[in-house]
Formats: sequence, structure tokens, C-alpha cells
Amino acid sequence: MDNNSGIVAVIGGLGDYGNSPALMRLDAKLGAVRPRDRKTRALAAKATGRLELMEARVTPATFELVAEWMLGQNLGSDHTRRAYADDIRFVADALAAEHGGPLDVLTLTPADITQAVATMQDDPHVSDRSIVRRLNAVQSLYSFVCHKANQPDRKIVSKYNRPKVDRSSLNAKSTKSLTAEEQHRIADAAFSAGEGLAFILGVSLAGRVEELCAADLEDMRRLDGGAAELTVTRKGGKVRTFPLPPALVGLVDRVHRGARTGPILVKADGERMTRSAFDALLRRLGHRARVWTCPDAYSRGKRPGNGPASTAGHTFSGKDACRSCRNVTPHVLRATKLTELARLEGWDLRQVQQFADHASPETTAGYIERDDARKVRAAGTAATAANLAGQISRWTR
Repeated sequence: MDNNSGIVAVIGGLGDYGNSPALMRLDAKLGAVRPRDRKTRALAAKATGRLELMEARVTPATFELVAEWMLGQNLGSDHTRRAYADDIRFVADALAAEHGGPLDVLTLTPADITQAVATMQDDPHVSDRSIVRRLNAVQSLYSFVCHKANQPDRKIVSKYNRPKVDRSSLNAKSTKSLTAEEQHRIADAAFSAGEGLAFILGVSLAGRVEELCAADLEDMRRLDGGAAELTVTRKGGKVRTFPLPPALVGLVDRVHRGARTGPILVKADGERMTRSAFDALLRRLGHRARVWTCPDAYSRGKRPGNGPASTAGHTFSGKDACRSCRNVTPHVLRATKLTELARLEGWDLRQVQQFADHASPETTAGYIERDDARKVRAAGTAATAANLAGQISRWTR
């Protein structure tokens, strides 16, 4: 028996949004993106609106349901809407690879989810954690459909078809934080003031990449003495104001040559920094600075400032990526700042949570626990090595 038959019958005839003002507002909120080819990993030459990409991948009924769901207030911020739109698109692509048709949320089953998971896991660039995030978006949409049809909420994503991930803050693959020395090396590896500003502002605000890229010069209020206040919109639509010291304001002015309008973070061509561009910049800076990279990643005599020259057979990404190397990511900057604040005298967990805008203190504590655990493990292995130094030297001297 089709468990979705009740939903299909109730949803039945939906109206046509067409070019309604509501749909145009949603289109503006979601923005555009350069989709990546699943096989070649190449970015499309031209950006396409997320809403247009969605319409091409789902049935007309599903498209109208997605639009109504995203126009609702339950998703909070535009950042969340964009992330959900991307996640739904990725799952739709995975299902299309299996059966070739558009995503129809009205007939979606747990078996479809199982197939989509298998397809996504075939991609070496997609982690199980990312897959779980995508499935959560699909379940959220499906729950909305059940609500709209006045039907009991049914889980099409469960422990039986969802990848199992280690959510512990002590997971070996969890986000690391940069030491003060590593931060200096990365900043020193910047080729321009704009690259330096992106890194330094990212650490300073412990911001998520979307809110950093969305910040404009108009959001800065100048104060006496060369300081300023920057207002940003954070996850969940929270509006926060951060004081900027004169030195950082001076760097902003240096990048923009005194301009007072436009995006704060820009690419080399002067256009607004995007999420993908910010990710790529941090990877390049980390590779140049040789932070968290192995010796095999570079030619002999190549200085970090000249950029990494990968040796034959070594790669930073893909299924053959070096398992010793790790990339610097936007989340690394956030983890770095929150770990630093937790170590400052006079700062307690509540204050760090407030700075991070975490809903739960457990999320904030996770950053601190990860750092503490690494130090404990390092001390443990170092103690054994010191105790048996004489024995080790028998084979290494």
C-alpha cells in the first residue's frame, strides 16, 4: 500500500505561483550559485538562480511546495533557506542519477532515501556528515508536506537509511583550531591586503562564511579614534554588532582605498567574495603557509610564500587526497576564535556561547573539549616517548 496516498489526495490541486511577488522575493533571497559538475568537479561558467535550479530538478507540485515551505517563517534566516535549497538540489540530483526523473516529494519513500544515500556516498568529495545534513533538509520539507496535508508526520529519514556519523566533539576528524604561530604564518602567506583582511576578519568575528561574505561597508559605523562598529546578520536572523579596532578598520580602508560602499570582502577582480571563493582562499593560504601539510606536498627549496608546488603523486583533494594533510576552512577560523576566548582570563562558557551565538552551551563546550582532548593525548604520547627515549634512540641514532 502506498503510504503517501493520503498526502497526494489532500495536496492534489495546487495553485500556480507563476511570477508572483512572493516567488520573486524568494528568488532574491536564495540568490544564485555556480553548480559543480558531479563528475568533473568543475564549476559552471555562469551563476544560475537557486530557484531556477530547483525548478529544473523537481516536479511542478514539489516546486510549489518547496516555495511555500521556504517562504514560511520556520526556516529563520536567508542563509538557512539557501543551505536547504542546495541540500534539496543535491538529493534530487542523486535520485535523478538512480531513476532519471525529477524529485517528487509527494511519492518519496524511505527506499528512495536509501538509493540517494548510496549514490552520494559514491562521491569521494562528499562526507557522511554532509549527507546527513542534506537528508535533514529533505525530512524537514517532507514534515511540512505532512503538516499541510493534515496528516501525521512520518519519518522517511531514519537510523536505517541515514549514514552513521560520530557526533562526539572528540572525533578525530572534528575541526581543529589554529595556534597563534600558525595564524601568523597564514597571515604572512597572504599575497594582498584583501586576502589578509578575509583571514583576519574571519578569525576576529568567529563568523560563519555566509555572514562574512554578506557584510557591506555600509554596515560599518565609524567612531572617534579610527574605530568602528560592524553590524552583521547571523544564523537565525540574529543581528549583532561587533566593535572593530582602529588597526582593523585601517586594513579595511587600505583594501577599499577609502570607499564607503560595497562588500567588505572582495575577490581579486573586485567582486563580492562568495562562499566557494572564501573556501578556496583559505585552502590556498594554508597550503602556502604549510599549515597542516606534509613534506611530500612541496618541491625541495620551494618557499611557502611562492605557493605550494605539489610533488608527483601528491594531491590535496579527491579520493587520492593525502591523508596526512588537512585544509584550513572557514569553520577552522571559528573554532580558533572560540578556543582562544575560552582560554582568556575572565571569560566563562556563557560569555563564549554569547559571542558564538550558539543556542546550546553544549555546542560551545564541544570546541573547548576538542582542544583539551588533543592536549591530553599529546601529553600522553610525549610522556611515553620521554620515558623510553633511550630505547627509541637504539634504532634511530
